[in-house]
Amino acid sequence: MDLRDCRFYCCSGYGLSFSVYSDQPCCARLRDRIRLPIYRQDVEMYEIEPGPQTRWVVVHIYVEYADQQLRLFVRRNNRFEERDRTKLPPLRVQREIARKVPRLRRGQSWLYPNGTAA
Repeated sequence: MDLRDCRFYCCSGYGLSFSVYSDQPCCARLRDRIRLPIYRQDVEMYEIEPGPQTRWVVVHIYVEYADQQLRLFVRRNNRFEERDRTKLPPLRVQREIARKVPRLRRGQSWLYPNGTAA
């Protein structure tokens, strides 16, 4: 999936949020507010627009009382394709990402939720 087609959600007070890490500045834009009955307040829906020189973006998704998730997007021409453990970027890019993403600096892996690598 392309990063520009993804939507990310925040709901203050209910532990639903995300953080964005990248090699160059990106812009998170508020697209909409949605009223969800289970939260009894608005959930904000965002899209992420990478900068013109951005090569990769990692989105850390946090949902209280659930697994956290790291999603990796790598530039390929004009698209930012989501990568999984079967399509890792080159090792030098993996190391660059690991230096910038706090969860990875603590020795956890974005490849698996429990922090172990293959």
